[in-house]
Amino acid sequence: MKPRSIIVCIAAALCAACGAAGDSSDAGETFLPFATHFRGYTSWEQFSLTGVAAQGEVHITGDRTLYINQRPPAGATEFPVGTIIVKVVHGGQKVFARAKRGGHFNSDQMVGGKVVVGSPGWEWFELQPSTGTDDVTFVWRGFGPPTGEGYGGDPNGCNSCHATAKANDYVLAQDLTLTGF
Repeated sequence: MKPRSIIVCIAAALCAACGAAGDSSDAGETFLPFATHFRGYTSWEQFSLTGVAAQGEVHITGDRTLYINQRPPAGATEFPVGTIIVKVVHGGQKVFARAKRGGHFNSDQMVGGKVVVGSPGWEWFELQPSTGTDDVTFVWRGFGPPTGEGYGGDPNGCNSCHATAKANDYVLAQDLTLTGF
């Protein structure tokens, strides 16, 4: 096989694995988010949260704005694969996000003989908006923040707090309660 053919095959496989933003959630469906999927998030539907208490060392006390790229369908019990939620923490000007990848991404797993609680289907991000454009870059992405990121010493980062919202598909924000859409 020629090198160009190999590249085309790899690109086709990656695109097939990505899914579309509007895909419904199904155990077999997956979505692989790229920075372009977050482009223009400030034009998405938004929700303002005021006077939020500090959550660890990173989510300081203060106001936040949430953006969501798509609402779940009425009566949904989980957010659809391809859902992206962006949270801007004002004051510290941090921008965090999550994307519903689907499949078995970020499920509970055994690490060093201990069960590490995940938020099944969700991937976590810190974003860096580009000045003067709608583009973003990833500061980090994955199962949680990298070593050294301040989350009150919690090695499981995002998953630990969001596990308390298991009944709402691991989304804590009351404005994004599945029964409220």
